[in-house]
Amino acid sequence: EPLEAHKILPPAPTVLDGPSVACHSSALAVTVSPEARRLAPGGSLDIGMDIAFNGRRPCLIDGGDANKQIDVLDADGNVVWSSAHCPAGARTDMLIGDGDILTRKVRWGGVRSAPDVCTADQPAVSPGVYSIVARVVDTPSAVSDPVTVTLRAPITPQTALSPAPSLSPASDGAGDGTAPDGVTDGGAATGIPAGAPEPSPSPSVEYGGGPDPEANFTGH
Repeated sequence: EPLEAHKILPPAPTVLDGPSVACHSSALAVTVSPEARRLAPGGSLDIGMDIAFNGRRPCLIDGGDANKQIDVLDADGNVVWSSAHCPAGARTDMLIGDGDILTRKVRWGGVRSAPDVCTADQPAVSPGVYSIVARVVDTPSAVSDPVTVTLRAPITPQTALSPAPSLSPASDGAGDGTAPDGVTDGGAATGIPAGAPEPSPSPSVEYGGGPDPEANFTGH
């Protein structure tokens, strides 16, 4: 039996010699790539941005740095720093096609920014997780996927370690009824190891009232 043909419409022909048109977002693949995913307090982070041609027909794009925007957003989606806040050069129209990639690199110092404020002494952002996004300004839908980076908290000095406990009078046997092996509170050796059963009491002795105790010793 004859096979049924499954046909689809061919793509529209590409007119290479026609007038150039502005690039659509579908013809641009935007990526952002920070050099690291963690930033130490007071450090800086280099952030790269690529705009690769992803269409079928060459198109026009503003290749100036002002059209290549990189934003840093906090956890609530608020922009804390943007490359658009500082002038980045004049417009540069160019035709891009297969294999063309436009790039830009900026450096973020972990601080905030504001429009037309480009000094380096801006307030630092709080430690936490931030998202970095790159976009083509004149093609709003040409936006990269966000990449997260973590700004670490400052390292505080560790609490000083307590000195090793010294031997107190109670620890060497004085004052608690114990003493080192073989030594009594008076300093005389007993000859009894520590922990041994206490010996039976000695027979009672009586002393007379004479000047020499041994001369009047009466023992049982």
